[in-house]
Amino acid sequence: MSIDYFAVRADEVSAARAIVEGDVPKNVDQLEKERLARSIEQAVPDFQRFQKDRSAIAESEGMTVEEALLQFSSIELNWDRDSYVQVIVDDHVVSIHHGHGGGDPQLATLRAVLHLLDREGLSTYDPQNDDMLTPDQF
Repeated sequence: MSIDYFAVRADEVSAARAIVEGDVPKNVDQLEKERLARSIEQAVPDFQRFQKDRSAIAESEGMTVEEALLQFSSIELNWDRDSYVQVIVDDHVVSIHHGHGGGDPQLATLRAVLHLLDREGLSTYDPQNDDMLTPDQF
């Protein structure tokens, strides 16, 4: 079972929930995906970037490579130990998923990611409790 959090450019629960669900207001800028992903990799060097074979995706989905590049443009970072942390940086949302039982190393990884995203001006939405989460609550 996965526990999920979502970092977005919104401070209120209803606005954050809407962005996570794909209802992005026109005034919300796209995230700088590559810069954010590199910052996360620098903060937690144990993250491994998932390499997407966009040619294979295009072939299996019946689209051009260019279409696959646009549609599958998110950046996925994975941390695997006794449990896992997965961070997916997309156009308007950074998704943070983790399993149970990772102990102190997993908590340290989650805290590092959440603090970094907070410094980047993103707020974290907790859909399990339908509430906003601060890094210090973790």
